[in-house]
Amino acid sequence: MHRRSLRFVLPLLVAAGACHHAVQGSPSTSSVPASVPASVRAPEALARAESAFHVLHVVKDRLGVTSARGAAADLDGHSLASMKRMYGLVRAPLVVQLAATDSSALGREDRRALAAMRR
Repeated sequence: MHRRSLRFVLPLLVAAGACHHAVQGSPSTSSVPASVPASVRAPEALARAESAFHVLHVVKDRLGVTSARGAAADLDGHSLASMKRMYGLVRAPLVVQLAATDSSALGREDRRALAAMRR
């Protein structure tokens, strides 16, 4: 696999794993015990969502550039169809996670970030 392909695929796999983890349990539960206050758990959930959000935009940007070029695949050989599938695989659990994140336990800046990602 080309180095450029690894830079594209590896973060996607990590984000997909993080999204999968968030969907398996309640979004407010994580590796942090329930005895830890929500003010600590919520930022952790937000950090996972921000990582997945970043990956989602990487895929979206690649889709846009590839489409604008009129090509059937990006320069690494990923087809438009495979990128659309990856977009869906990352987006679906992210939407669930964003909707379930308790903004009341977040600081002002984190609430703004959450609101921006929900749009």
